[in-house]
Amino acid sequence: ADQTRIVPLALRGMRFEQLQAICAVCGCGQDGWLLAQCQSAMESESGTRHLKEDLYSLNRFLVRPATAGPEDAPSTLDLASITSRLALPRPKRSCCFAELVNPAGLQSDYFVSHSW
Repeated sequence: ADQTRIVPLALRGMRFEQLQAICAVCGCGQDGWLLAQCQSAMESESGTRHLKEDLYSLNRFLVRPATAGPEDAPSTLDLASITSRLALPRPKRSCCFAELVNPAGLQSDYFVSHSW
């Protein structure tokens, strides 16, 4: 699918299996990659609040860097191992995570959202 095409909002979604894959690869709740990113940030950044494995950390360490387009500053994090295990392409433009994993969009019967 064309990564430069903007997916309509109504088609931006992820399958449950895709969410499960993220949890498995990131080691959510298993002292895995995400926890290591949190600990590393707390050690290297003075004044950083206590980071834990939650959606805020997943957004900071995976979602935002993985969805940054070439015009955005390159991430200082080494995402290669995690993005390759999730088969995430490098986006041609900044996009949302749902567009990255489902560039053609996704029809759904139910939609569960979140709030920050």
